[in-house]
Amino acid sequence: MRKYLIISLLILALSHGVEAQADALQNQSPKLGESTNPSKELIALEQFLRMPEDQLAAMADAIDRVRNMSPQERRKLEQQISAYRKLPAMQREQIRLGWHSEQDWKDWREMMSGLAEEERAAIQSTLQAMPFKERADHKHKLLEAWRAGKGKGK
Repeated sequence: MRKYLIISLLILALSHGVEAQADALQNQSPKLGESTNPSKELIALEQFLRMPEDQLAAMADAIDRVRNMSPQERRKLEQQISAYRKLPAMQREQIRLGWHSEQDWKDWREMMSGLAEEERAAIQSTLQAMPFKERADHKHKLLEAWRAGKGKGK
């Protein structure tokens, strides 16, 4: 289930720049044999042209994963996305930023506040240089190491 949540969050995060266009097009999907509105295609294309290469690559990977899903897996992912959209804004933001739980976010704040300014700056610099997925994984590794050192081991 975590795999599909990550995929759905990746798609949501990457589509942030075209979210307004996606919402407008949501109920206007073309039927087989029909073409979409060329002006809407151009808007979407312009958004893609402005995306950094790493975001385009991540989006292509997500699209490939969706193409390889069974119809049941696609329905399950749609349900997960629907459930995500029903969450309170703060909880959606935490998930979007890569937090698995509110406790992760709270522990991160506690961990970072206990570090020297130089250590915090070094961590932030390292994280900002990483792609989104690697950044989230790295944050969780740091958090788990901090918890183990404090005896929390959650």
